[in-house]
Amino acid sequence: MGLLDKGKGDFAELAKARSLDASKENGGELGWIGRHQVVQPFGDAMVKLGKGQYTKEPVKSQFGWHVILVDDVRKQEAPPLEEVKAQLTTELRQKKLAEYITGLRKKAKIEVPGKKTANGG
Repeated sequence: MGLLDKGKGDFAELAKARSLDASKENGGELGWIGRHQVVQPFGDAMVKLGKGQYTKEPVKSQFGWHVILVDDVRKQEAPPLEEVKAQLTTELRQKKLAEYITGLRKKAKIEVPGKKTANGG
């Protein structure tokens, strides 16, 4: 990143020369991506940048270290409700079921005949 700061490097050329990611072949270009299409540390850092800005410090994720350059920014339109209604319904049902199961587990008292319990019972 020192090379970028000093104006001695082009992001695409540096990505081609130094990146370990498959995107290096096209100069690190990922195309249009939204915050939730990438891992959280990457997305969080990305949305803090404006057009033409890059991360001054590398961003660590489970995939390694990243230097992020934002070429451009555009507003992402929310999809119509009818397009996502089924998915949202499924996600809500799964969440409610998980909460219900967690509640049952907390209330459950399981005894195995012949086994001593932690309290000596």
